[in-house]
Amino acid sequence: MLLKTKLLFVVNIDSFFVSHRLPIALKAIEEGLDVHLLTNSTSHGEQLEKLGIKVHHLKFPRRNIFSPLLLISFLKVLFVLKNVKPDIVHAVTILPILITGLSSIFFPKIRLCVSIAGLGSVFTSKGWFPWFRKIVVEVIFNIIYKCKRGNIKFIFQNTSDLKLFENKIGITHNDLIMTKGSGVDLEKYKFSELPCDPPVILFAARLIREKGVLDFVEAARLTKAVLPEVRFVLIGESDPGNPYFISPELISTWESGDILEYWGGFDSLKNILSKALVFVYPSHYGEGVPKVLLEVASSGRPIITTDHPGCRDAIIAGVTGLLVPIKAPETLSKAIISLVKDRARCKKMSVASRKYAVKEFGVDKVVSSHLQLYSDLLAGKN
Repeated sequence: MLLKTKLLFVVNIDSFFVSHRLPIALKAIEEGLDVHLLTNSTSHGEQLEKLGIKVHHLKFPRRNIFSPLLLISFLKVLFVLKNVKPDIVHAVTILPILITGLSSIFFPKIRLCVSIAGLGSVFTSKGWFPWFRKIVVEVIFNIIYKCKRGNIKFIFQNTSDLKLFENKIGITHNDLIMTKGSGVDLEKYKFSELPCDPPVILFAARLIREKGVLDFVEAARLTKAVLPEVRFVLIGESDPGNPYFISPELISTWESGDILEYWGGFDSLKNILSKALVFVYPSHYGEGVPKVLLEVASSGRPIITTDHPGCRDAIIAGVTGLLVPIKAPETLSKAIISLVKDRARCKKMSVASRKYAVKEFGVDKVVSSHLQLYSDLLAGKN
């Protein structure tokens, strides 16, 4: 059914495509699809072309849906849709979805697949402007859904986002599927035994405030006052394009104050997770299901994360890890101390994390569900 089908991915940047969607694209090529990618092509373009993916360049505006660049992006997407003539378009993340969804209305035969990989700050930021932006986004989604109904499917990563779209957009169960994140390579992220002392508490993410970096730092202060031997390690790259980014100067202050160690950015956590006793992720960002938590679980590490959409979907509370409230460093510190002092519980959580990852998060399972969704779209199944 999929042979010779043209599939176009629309993703904000190629690095995200490589880390979160590449296995789907490679399997699609294996099944005989002609795969294209419209993205901000940076350092991965040549690599993707060699893999058989035809790359089209477009630099999407960041965060601001009212940017003058939006019209340019819209026209570029229209141009690509007209020339590539895809059978299926798979758009990922909010801004590419909005632009691509509106553009696809002009091409009624195109089947549209929409991946809601978290809502970012669109539905979480406070103030009159974020409120107005949220209303605009809801209106656009309603237009897209009504115009493409019968030729559109939504992929959600957590039940909170799904329920929001059911309430605000009126999406029916026939038009959606659930996947727990974008999957993890279970062979790459293998189980390893927990390390010996001194205990290392690891945090890895894009370094913006919404990921809970400041809560991690405060929890480190509180914990080290009780257990000074505990090492807190921060990994990730700063994102100056984000208004909530953590500056290198601030990180240096934390290092010089002996609060934490900064190990720089990372392309892969494969060789780092074996050094950690516990992984901490105190995010209050609009997450899907964070891929990093899938990798951590697959490696067999206990997780402490927030009782927040996407984050709570990545663990079994009390079994593979612990949930804490958002923006609650005192509670986070107590959770860290409890696990550091109870190594037997850590070991049980470690084994349970790996089992849960094998059962729920394998990338092969996610890839299969996507290929089946493409088949259903082509067949007009509801």
